[in-house]
Amino acid sequence: MEGFEFTSEEWEYVRAAPWVVGNAVIDADNGSPVATLREIGAIDKQIDTAYRTPDHRTLVKSIARELKDAPGSGPLVEPERLEDWHAQLKRILEIVDAKAPGADNRDFREWLYAIAVDTADASRDHWRVSGPRVSEEEQKLLDRLSSMLDVG
Repeated sequence: MEGFEFTSEEWEYVRAAPWVVGNAVIDADNGSPVATLREIGAIDKQIDTAYRTPDHRTLVKSIARELKDAPGSGPLVEPERLEDWHAQLKRILEIVDAKAPGADNRDFREWLYAIAVDTADASRDHWRVSGPRVSEEEQKLLDRLSSMLDVG
């Protein structure tokens, strides 16, 4: 939360954003349990990368640091009503727009989209030698996220 004036409730929403986006992708095209584990691993890898590298601005690094350092972090930090990911993400973006404008906001949005893309890509059946890397349902979700996040 360094340098930002989020309330405790707002911060809970904002720090859950990687899991809201990642789980939206997972739910878009439920695959096998193995695919779901790979997708969860992709989300965690993005969080870990943001935590360990200087590639991101303060907001993303603060989220990643808290998710990696907090006991019980991971998929369990998602909001109660994950099935309504669109409303959750809209609320998160409203909070971030109000409290973290500029470069931190842009970095946050691009990071969330990267999480979504990596999650969709992780679900690919590794035995398949041809065909799309993401399913049609996942691509529709990625397109919707791209528009919502204003990236791409």
